[in-house]
Amino acid sequence: MSTTKKRKLEVDLLARLRQLRSSIVQDVSSDTFADQLDSIITTFETQVQLLSFSATVNKVFERFHIVQKGVLFLPPEAELRNAIGASWTLGSGELWSNETMYKHLSFLTNSFTIQNDASSHVVIDTFFFRPTAMVPSPQKVIVMLGDQVSAVCPTLDKISGVINYTAVVANQYTYITPMVNQHYNSVFFTGKAKASVVPIPLEDNLSQVVFELFACAKILRKSHICGAFTTGIKWYFIVVDLNAYDGGAMYWVSEPIEWRWKTKRGPTPRECIIEETSDEFDPALIAGILSSWVPESFTKFGGDQWFIQHPIGTDSTMANYTNPSTAISDEYSHRPKLEQDICQFIAEQPANDAGIHVAAIAQAVGGGGDAHRISEALDKLMDDGLVFTTIDDSHFNLSF
Repeated sequence: MSTTKKRKLEVDLLARLRQLRSSIVQDVSSDTFADQLDSIITTFETQVQLLSFSATVNKVFERFHIVQKGVLFLPPEAELRNAIGASWTLGSGELWSNETMYKHLSFLTNSFTIQNDASSHVVIDTFFFRPTAMVPSPQKVIVMLGDQVSAVCPTLDKISGVINYTAVVANQYTYITPMVNQHYNSVFFTGKAKASVVPIPLEDNLSQVVFELFACAKILRKSHICGAFTTGIKWYFIVVDLNAYDGGAMYWVSEPIEWRWKTKRGPTPRECIIEETSDEFDPALIAGILSSWVPESFTKFGGDQWFIQHPIGTDSTMANYTNPSTAISDEYSHRPKLEQDICQFIAEQPANDAGIHVAAIAQAVGGGGDAHRISEALDKLMDDGLVFTTIDDSHFNLSF
């Protein structure tokens, strides 16, 4: 057997093992088998020397020329309320109306815990069921689980992994077959964070999902792709644009969106209820984004009713944005470094009457990860008349 043929068989076997692992629903009886399978996959990955999604780190991003272009922020409160309110009426006469989604989420919140994979899956399912009633006829949303994804990059490295959710928009007569063998007009990919009793920060795995979307775009030969990463409660929405000149990509990540519920107290055991709030904590926001993004997942994103783009440049990510390329003006040179960095970052952003969101400032300047220090610095700059708030208390701009 030739080395090339043997290599292909090894890669295919590893892909099947990963697909089998993703299909296992965690419970007490399956824990031992799942652990054994994880051990086999880890050993086999070492032997095959395949670059897996779980190995995605900053050095891999550098190797594949993948950089963060910017952050997606929710629009001002009034605009957001209008967008969410408009989404409530979509599919009002269908099975999965907005009211049904609230009732179902209330039931799940009172009946399950998000700390296991099975429960988080049913919550995510709910958010994909709702868009089925929101897309215009004769379109329909078909959701598939655990589609295998693989792509060959220009550097000849093999990328492989499993997407947890694949939402396809098709007409009512379309025969749906495995995604990797088809070319649909729109395919939306979502990664699910592994459930854990000890919470794992969702942000720690964002790079892995970005890399998965990069691979999906490669195999489908698309220049643009959208996706999401979630626990079921907390969501990040992601846009990836491939570069024609170097085979790499630039990506945008949204601010975190986390839906919430209220607790009803009384003589009976407490009950969690979901209500229409038309704010950033309303589950209808997530359903609305999905209903807009799923049908347009291959379209170049330039902002919509759900998100405003905030570029940060193409040569660094927000996490390491600490070395501005232009010199800071004399007006700020005497101030503490954190205040200088804040002013510098705001000054370098495109002109925008809405100002810059505090989350973008915090990510860009770092502040040692101390939100209190950044808040104090902004307060001092405002006291001295150098910075002011714009559309709300979370958006800032320079006074000149």
